[in-house]
Amino acid sequence: MSRIKTIFSAGFFILLWLVPLIVIGDSSSSNFQGEVSSKIDLPWRFFPNQLLHPIEAINSKGYIPLDRDSWILPQDSGYHWGTYQTRLRLNKNGQFSLYFPAINSAAKIWVNNKLVFSKGSVSPSEEMHVGNGSIAIINLPSGHKEVIITIQFSNYDTVKSGIAEGVFLGEINSLNKLINKRSAFSIGFIGIFLIISLLCLVLFLYFRNSVEHLYLSIIAVLIAFRTMFLYKAHLYMPIFDGLSFGFKNRIVYTSVYLILIFLPLFINASFRVNKNYLTSLFVIVGVIISLLSLVLPPELYGGVLLNGAHLFFLFEILYTIYIFWLNRAKVFRKLLVIGLSLCFPLIILEMAKNSGLIYISAPFLLEFSVLIFFLFQIILLAKRNSKTFLLIEKMNRSLEEQVDVRTKELVESNKVKESLLSVISHDLRGPLGSLKGVLSLFNNGFISESEMKPLAKQLEAELYNTDILFENLLRWSLAQSSGLRIEKKCYILHDLVAESATIFKEMANQKEIKLVYENLNDELLVMVDRNIVQLAIRNLLSNAIKFTRRGGEIKVCAERTEVGIVCLKIADNGVGMSADQVKKFMNNEPHHKTGTELEQGHGLGLKICKDFLTMMGANITLTSTIDQGTTFAVCLEEAVIENRPVQVTSKV
Repeated sequence: MSRIKTIFSAGFFILLWLVPLIVIGDSSSSNFQGEVSSKIDLPWRFFPNQLLHPIEAINSKGYIPLDRDSWILPQDSGYHWGTYQTRLRLNKNGQFSLYFPAINSAAKIWVNNKLVFSKGSVSPSEEMHVGNGSIAIINLPSGHKEVIITIQFSNYDTVKSGIAEGVFLGEINSLNKLINKRSAFSIGFIGIFLIISLLCLVLFLYFRNSVEHLYLSIIAVLIAFRTMFLYKAHLYMPIFDGLSFGFKNRIVYTSVYLILIFLPLFINASFRVNKNYLTSLFVIVGVIISLLSLVLPPELYGGVLLNGAHLFFLFEILYTIYIFWLNRAKVFRKLLVIGLSLCFPLIILEMAKNSGLIYISAPFLLEFSVLIFFLFQIILLAKRNSKTFLLIEKMNRSLEEQVDVRTKELVESNKVKESLLSVISHDLRGPLGSLKGVLSLFNNGFISESEMKPLAKQLEAELYNTDILFENLLRWSLAQSSGLRIEKKCYILHDLVAESATIFKEMANQKEIKLVYENLNDELLVMVDRNIVQLAIRNLLSNAIKFTRRGGEIKVCAERTEVGIVCLKIADNGVGMSADQVKKFMNNEPHHKTGTELEQGHGLGLKICKDFLTMMGANITLTSTIDQGTTFAVCLEEAVIENRPVQVTSKV
């Protein structure tokens, strides 16, 4: 299966490489047999540095014979003007025309002895010469089996003089279709590259750190300018009419040389490679070549400088392959590698064609290669953006969840704050008001000492509850303002219970409630924060006394439930809790309930106990049955024997 996949991939790549040759390539023929349109390859007689009229050329012997494809003059020939002449034999009657895609750069054309076409100003003097980039279409006289074509040219604007591309013969309609075909391709490429450039520019502005999009946008604009002026698409754009033909030709070369600057920058940015001396070297050499193309004459900037740029571009290709190798493990770069692998052979083919090493009648090679690269780059961007969008969507979901959690916390916090306001306004003021009123009556003689004793015990019980409530508020406020500091140390559980339970003996006696302690010995060591555990014990005992009927019983015991865990249980046989009240406790929601003798209760103490124990790493659970009682179980971390327990003086 992998072998079939490899063969299929190789065939697909070869097909892409052959697309420009198949679609744009022009078939050639040495004899015109009446096809709709055909390139003609006839032997030309070339008269270097001579501007001859047709009769003079026919009679002159000082010519150079040019065979098939050799009518393209070498770059170093130094021929700035001259004359072509050939005999064209027609094997079919009809009205035919000749199409010259490129004659550089001023020309006159005779058919037999009649001047039928003129562009620019043909002159051996560079001062008198005026170049022109227009194409030439001439109509041949009908009824002639043979015609003599004579062409005068002069060129000081481009590197290739005279006939720079193949000549086509055919009916005028078919030639117009061929011209429209080329124009459509060139304008289409220009439009595509400009759209890609705009898209990349938008992506660069949107993703601030994606400088590779900026480089890609510049490369697309450069290719669009090259296509515009090389394939005469600017003829359809009046805005460029004021530019000289020589300047337009410089744009073709300079736009290509500028790519030498931005290609390595793009590769570095795409692969997140830090700039190194090689990148700096590429940029500096690219800048030098681009500046030289603006000042050197055509035979240099389109000859020696072009060959040097080709060689330098090959080094950039090797550098790109090297960067690929370093980043071969990055899966999301594979499409970029494939795109460059497809376009590089076509670019090398274009370089060989421009250097005169080979002759291929296939325009738009560079445009096709860059378009292939852009195609894979767009796919890469789509994959990258899809991953980005998925990541953003995931982050949005996470943020929404965090907002929901935070909203619930805020709602819960508001509920607690409302409870605190209610507590401060009622539960704190109530006992203090009672104490103030009783003391006022006693001091004014309205209450005797014998009547004061039972009232004093009742006030003492209320003040115990108030003290616990005040401590809860203080602990909660400190936790909200500066955070809760937890300092876990080794303690004897019996001592912690004894110290906390001492203050509740009188409260339990007043309601005739029996406090029973079981299994609380000195062997049970726990690693806890003393303040948190004692706060929890005091709140749980106060809660048990509050909701246990007169004459009831509260049992406090401890046991090892599993390795490393000591469970402290406080159980009463009081009024119990409903399923809804148990649910509110488990959900950490405060709830209001009055004790058996109308003691006030807001559930704030239980909430604070649960929160603080959770912060310490302990766990609290409860089981309860209506009219049978409630059992709270606090599971604490057992301390190892090596830890020296902190001594607590109180005993049960």
